[in-house]
Amino acid sequence: MTDKYEFWFIPGSQKLYGSEQLTEVQNNCNEIVTTLNAVLPFPVILKDTILEANQYTEVIKEADFDDKVAGVITWMHTFSPAKNLVSGI
Repeated sequence: MTDKYEFWFIPGSQKLYGSEQLTEVQNNCNEIVTTLNAVLPFPVILKDTILEANQYTEVIKEADFDDKVAGVITWMHTFSPAKNLVSGI
């Protein structure tokens, strides 16, 4: 039953940190997802780091219409993105 469903891990950050920091955010998220996939009975799929609220809206719509997606996990690199991006969710 669990092989039918997946969860999406959607990280959020801000452009102001620069590409080097955003690469580090994506790498850290990859490590988190790898760790989760080692212990959970269902797959967690890492999505691209979101930088704008409208991007969150789009990825949430995608998840909503994908029958395999049982839920989403959002993770913000800092508090500021959470405050700025929450309107997209």
